[in-house]
Amino acid sequence: MKNLRNIVVATDLSQHSRNALLEAKRLAERRQAKLHVISVAGDTGLKELADGLGTDFKGLRSGSTESIRGMLEDLVSETGIGDLECDLVTRIGDPYEEILRLVNRTKAGMLVMGSKGTHHLRDGAGRTAIRCIRKLKAKVLLVRRAHAGPFKSVGAFVDFSKTSESAIKQAAYIARADGASLHLFRVYLPPWRVVHYGTPSRTYTPEAKERYRDRVIGKMQDAMRCLREESSDMQVDYSLIESSEKIIGIDDFIESTGVDIVVLNTRPRTGFRALLLKTIAEHIIRTSPCSVLAVKS
Repeated sequence: MKNLRNIVVATDLSQHSRNALLEAKRLAERRQAKLHVISVAGDTGLKELADGLGTDFKGLRSGSTESIRGMLEDLVSETGIGDLECDLVTRIGDPYEEILRLVNRTKAGMLVMGSKGTHHLRDGAGRTAIRCIRKLKAKVLLVRRAHAGPFKSVGAFVDFSKTSESAIKQAAYIARADGASLHLFRVYLPPWRVVHYGTPSRTYTPEAKERYRDRVIGKMQDAMRCLREESSDMQVDYSLIESSEKIIGIDDFIESTGVDIVVLNTRPRTGFRALLLKTIAEHIIRTSPCSVLAVKS
């Protein structure tokens, strides 16, 4: 986040996206970044509505854009974002496509948006948010409705990949900036729980199991030692969660620690492993009760 110069904030004027605006404001103030706030209304049914009302389509489209602009200006005024360097963008069309264009045009390093839209599934992140995380190269921060103000507890999912190192660095930066605690966690299936087909199962003594866990935690601590500035005087907890299913282990960690943001990597590998991690990441994004920052390679 150190080189963050442009931040795009996507808002649908819901409570979720209002909190996203407030979080983007905090980021912009901290990094002296420029904000680009966009609100997009879908054009589905607009032509049909124009036909039904006997109204000119272009006129109806223009009127809708002006209406959105007015509501966006009111929201920006309420949140105090207007005091910062800020551009307001209103569009009619496909939300993802319009957000993508703005992110690319501004070369934004981060997209901030609410975790749910006005048209969303009963639980989990909205479709546009999931699509942005899948496709955009920029970091994507999804802000939950319950979140407001500085984060108090930050979690980072560790799998020892290159992108995982970036996720740890981002999590450490957030924790340091907000004075929050940092939790690094790894979900794993230890070798003593793996079935060895065709050969007798190897015996692991309690001492051997402890040495194994110490080595894994040591690798996590080594990752933090590389971040001298970000990790100095910071409370860091390290957790190893035994589970045959990473998704279950991650859910258990989030529930037990009560972290209010999880930082995770979304593209650390290729092939089957990339597909597996994509499934894990999207599960967290869809179901996590906390905010989520997705970091890509």
